[in-house]
Amino acid sequence: MTQFIPTRRTSLLVQTGAGDRHLFFVLTDPHGDSPAVLMANVSTVPRKYVPYDKTCILDARDHKFLDRQSYIAYRFAEIVLVQRIAQKVRTGDMKPMGAISEECCARICAGILTSPAVPLKCKTFYRAATGASQ
Repeated sequence: MTQFIPTRRTSLLVQTGAGDRHLFFVLTDPHGDSPAVLMANVSTVPRKYVPYDKTCILDARDHKFLDRQSYIAYRFAEIVLVQRIAQKVRTGDMKPMGAISEECCARICAGILTSPAVPLKCKTFYRAATGASQ
């Protein structure tokens, strides 16, 4: 059996709790001595008067799993080892859900550099992995 290797634009349905699954997008190709990728979580836009990061809004046209307006929860962005993702795909804790469009990925990635919610270590990793200068 071949090992799953996540690449930029990969979407993954991730087991996050007791029966809960959330959609994540891989925003970089594997990078580093112990190859890792940057992942960002998708959350449903909350009801009125609940604050959320409006940097990147998505809808059903952006991914087949989305059935309502959603946003990238940049504060939950994380750097994940490729080996860990491959293991979780093998065990079923992560399920590949196809690739997002280049246009959608570019919008999400632009937010990595502009959203104030992105953890500094994630911005630093993103710049190193992609050569982004901002």
